[in-house]
Amino acid sequence: MQGVFELMKADEDSGQGKDHWREYLRPGFHLLTQPPGYIMQDLGAITAPTLILVGDRDEVCSVEEGVRAYRALTVGEFAVVPNTSHIITPPLVELMVEFLDRWS
Repeated sequence: MQGVFELMKADEDSGQGKDHWREYLRPGFHLLTQPPGYIMQDLGAITAPTLILVGDRDEVCSVEEGVRAYRALTVGEFAVVPNTSHIITPPLVELMVEFLDRWS
């Protein structure tokens, strides 16, 4: 997680000015520090096809947590992307588009 933080801090400060990273984090800080308000069993109520997508080096959601979420779904798919963290990259977008094409 330290690497992700340093990257975000450098990116925000270089684009918006010194210490802007603090303003960037302020609106979403509670999302990182509080429970999401649902539990894994709640995922079973989702009726739309759902893609659970994790990187094998994801700092936020482990592969094991992704598997638990996938197993809680009634319909969906699960993908683990090698050599990938939590950051959304073009290959991940490609996987998401393929998923949407299959279910549309």
